[in-house]
Amino acid sequence: MDEPRNGLLSRTWKWLLGAFGVVATGVVVAWLTGLISTGEAKVLNQPVRLGVRSEEAGPLLNIGVQPGMAGTCGKEVSQVYPYSTSDPLMNTPPGSGPRKNGKTWDEDPHAFGAVPAGPAWLTVALTASDDRAVVITNVVFHTMDVKPGLTGTVVEPEKRCGNGVTYHVGRVDLDLKPPYWTSVSADVHKGWRADDLKFPYKASKSDPAYLLIEVDPGSHRRSWYAELSWVDGATSGKSRIPESGVFEMTPSKGLPVKSKVPGLN
Repeated sequence: MDEPRNGLLSRTWKWLLGAFGVVATGVVVAWLTGLISTGEAKVLNQPVRLGVRSEEAGPLLNIGVQPGMAGTCGKEVSQVYPYSTSDPLMNTPPGSGPRKNGKTWDEDPHAFGAVPAGPAWLTVALTASDDRAVVITNVVFHTMDVKPGLTGTVVEPEKRCGNGVTYHVGRVDLDLKPPYWTSVSADVHKGWRADDLKFPYKASKSDPAYLLIEVDPGSHRRSWYAELSWVDGATSGKSRIPESGVFEMTPSKGLPVKSKVPGLN
């Protein structure tokens, strides 16, 4: 599959969205503080860079992807480990127990077979370098590898953060046929500012747009990416999310849950 030409670039732009609000068990992004200071961080086991377009055309994007059961203001994400709740590893305090590549089960979940838990929330903040309006016309999702869902135990962090911006909220279910869009639960709008996602949207320096899209893997472990389409005057293009690679997640619904705190729960 060909890569879109208009990807996100890695140069950091000092424009901070802040935390992305609280939905269900928490959509949190104070994690972006580290991303903004370094220009790069990992989410869903993939590098994500805070990018700005070097061309005159196109939107400036601030992107985060967090599983729906994220915590500690986004510094950590929920993971599904392929172990039962009674397994000794799942009852070992963080920072202790066996090591792989010099790291414990909580420090390197992937080394112990863990996969980020879904559903996930794709958060995109859009603006421009000046007060011209860039029109966001669509977000299209693409699935890659499809595997059986991982069974085991969900280990989730704690704490939730949020702020008062208004989000345009949508939902996709990757079990459906493309384009995957489905209805949003009414509970999503409770306790914070939100409306239903309905393209197109205008985004400018003085009036950014905030998209919040729940990505449900459905009944399978999936790899996916998204393309955001935009129009800037006479120029149109697409931005790939993430810029390269894919996001992976496995369904967590119905699996037992433990909280990653000292001593576990």
